[in-house]
Amino acid sequence: MGNHTVGVCVIKALIQKRTLIGIVAHPWDLEDGVKYESVYDFGIKNEIPTIRGTPKDQHVLDFLFKNKPDMIWVADYKFILPKKIIQIPKFGCVNLHPSLLPKYKGRASINWCILNGEKETGLTAHYIDEGVDTGPIIKQIKIQIASTDYISDVLNNLYPIYFKMTEIIIKNSNFSSIPQKKIFMKPYPRRKPEDGKIDWNSSEDKIINLIRAVSKPYPGAFFYYKGDKYILWDGKFKRKNKLSKKYSIGEIINQTEKCVEIKSRNGSIVSSKWDLIELNGSKDPSNTINFFSDLSQRYGINFRSVNWSSKVSQELRFKKLLQIGEIKNSSILDIGCGIGDMFEFVQQSYVNTQYHGIDITPRMIDLCLERYPKHKDKFKCTDILDLSSAKLKFDWVVASGIFYRLKENPFKKSIEIIDKMYSFSKKGLAFNSLSSWSEVQNEGEFYMDPIFLLSELKKKYKRLALHHDYHPSDFTIYIYK
Repeated sequence: MGNHTVGVCVIKALIQKRTLIGIVAHPWDLEDGVKYESVYDFGIKNEIPTIRGTPKDQHVLDFLFKNKPDMIWVADYKFILPKKIIQIPKFGCVNLHPSLLPKYKGRASINWCILNGEKETGLTAHYIDEGVDTGPIIKQIKIQIASTDYISDVLNNLYPIYFKMTEIIIKNSNFSSIPQKKIFMKPYPRRKPEDGKIDWNSSEDKIINLIRAVSKPYPGAFFYYKGDKYILWDGKFKRKNKLSKKYSIGEIINQTEKCVEIKSRNGSIVSSKWDLIELNGSKDPSNTINFFSDLSQRYGINFRSVNWSSKVSQELRFKKLLQIGEIKNSSILDIGCGIGDMFEFVQQSYVNTQYHGIDITPRMIDLCLERYPKHKDKFKCTDILDLSSAKLKFDWVVASGIFYRLKENPFKKSIEIIDKMYSFSKKGLAFNSLSSWSEVQNEGEFYMDPIFLLSELKKKYKRLALHHDYHPSDFTIYIYK
């Protein structure tokens, strides 16, 4: 039962010496197979019976009780196993936890270890009990953490140890263990992207440790300066000099193509690897047109211009929206078309589909016209709320990612846009939204409760469908005529 590159390392060791009768992989997420290796993909490719799910899912329980494994191995499976699962295997459940237990129980243990300035960590193999990382220890392997190591360095040092640990244990038929020392310490909590915000009043050691702990492949340590967002992927402390004394704490002292230097308590922090994510300057960053104008100015014809995390996640949403009905030989109106990515997707996937896109950001439409000079009639800069639907009708009206930046009365505004979309459609409409069920929610973004929205829409529309099965932070609703 597992996830991540570490899960694949464990599987590779197990299949060399034992019969692996099944794999329970994490529910799908954006990082699966992108930032890390995919346990699910590895299982399918190697023709091992593989499913996705949580310990609460009935199909997972059925899978485990049907197969009755002698032993269950767990690696980066971020769910607590209930007693009824722990009791299934006669030789117990073994978890591989990336710390030297009993220290750093819980979530994000490597990140917390670096944040706290630890000089060593490691991997612990232990039996699973009903606590959180509290079961008897089978074996531990230590690794050192240098003061110059970033989270990626520690991860790369740990990956082969997952394989080695698994190989050592399965060669030994004894499986002896010792109880953990009782240290009364709560398990560490999971970390969110917003936890990476830098407090420039902290000590330089804490700031550097934060940068090291949440650098790539994590979201990064960040701060805001004059309306712009900076992400620091590395950092070094530079002691006081005459220049730094002229600046206030948290103020940028120097910024070039090679580095950015920020005033800290006792000198400055210098970063040679950094990103400027939002070029808002003195403009209002909450203004949608300003926000996307700045992104498109920075990235041009690129999925980043429309604030997608990846091309994969963007096309996943397109695919779900266009599963609403028969798209071939039909007409589509794309609300919030951005730089015309859906037009490209439709052209590649569907035959004889008449596409039209509108967007409120002039810069976006300019890029559409630059990108598709032979299809200038397909794109228009306008707000759907300003259009009359008396004459304009399309088989399907779709919208991807247009609600998450709504600020004033976002739910009311969303309903208003949905109603307008319905008035333009002949057969139906499809839209997606960030879900309030998501475990990770970014500050400043609007997340809707899918059930509450569905109940409100049901008051006026009778043919609806809700899909919350394709992405952990996203849902799609279809409304049919």
